[in-house]
Amino acid sequence: MKQHLLPERAQRSVKKILVQPGAVPKETGAVLRKWMDQFKGGYLNADTGWIFSINKETVRHVVNQHGIEWKDALAHFPEIIQNAVWLGRDLHREYGKAQTDGRVWKIKWQHRLYATVDIAGEPFLLKLRANETLAKDYIYNINGAEIKKLTTINTSKDAAVSSVRNIAELADLVKRAWPKDQLDFCQPKNEALECGARKLHVNPVYKFRGGLRAGSGYSLATNYTWPFATMEITSDSIRIGTFFSKYVFEVGKIHFIKKYDALFSKGVQIFHEVNTLPKFIVFWTLQRKSVLKCLSEYGYCIE
Repeated sequence: MKQHLLPERAQRSVKKILVQPGAVPKETGAVLRKWMDQFKGGYLNADTGWIFSINKETVRHVVNQHGIEWKDALAHFPEIIQNAVWLGRDLHREYGKAQTDGRVWKIKWQHRLYATVDIAGEPFLLKLRANETLAKDYIYNINGAEIKKLTTINTSKDAAVSSVRNIAELADLVKRAWPKDQLDFCQPKNEALECGARKLHVNPVYKFRGGLRAGSGYSLATNYTWPFATMEITSDSIRIGTFFSKYVFEVGKIHFIKKYDALFSKGVQIFHEVNTLPKFIVFWTLQRKSVLKCLSEYGYCIE
């Protein structure tokens, strides 16, 4: 791991996020998760030029963090993502391992970004973790965060606030706050896009066989039982087909996906905005857990 800081990157300025307490609901759990739903989407990070996404898994991870300071920072979560600084990545502990459904874990890297946050005059250092995936638009999913008060990491309040002017000084604070983090000070590289450009096998098409119910509503729909329908999941679309029809849902036209249960069948329902396709779409499957996992891996919103 390279430990030198490129001169042009070292002097790049760091923006401090100013937070005023009280903007976030005091409740925890479901109420706070629902409040966080307003932030779902993709946000361009200024340091890397990459798009980081906030999805259902992000909300679940960040809401579970403890401490009143962290709850206050949630109101500025998009701004934190946009201004955080990349300082390293770790090989995902599950990479290359076989999962319970037989597939091999494809997420290779977990990236680390850091930001300084001022909450009512008190300085904090925040770390974000993001999994690198191969979705078309949102290739990084935020899936973890930590926050530390700067006065607890061998620096005074005044020194901490005034000294963090650039990436070099931020890196010095990060070393003290998280001494086990391996810092990489070079310009970050987007391996996912590089691999995608070479059309490597790391961006697979997931295929499932099942059934389909499609129409304007449940009672006004045509039903195809298992195994007369297929679903193909890629980073940019979901394709469902039968012998008689084919439906393509591009990622930008899909609002969200949720579980759907009938009397004797289980499936997933696609909520979309493609006017030329049936409004009511349910794919019946015997592998719903695997289907949802593949969809989540590519950044689709699962409710």
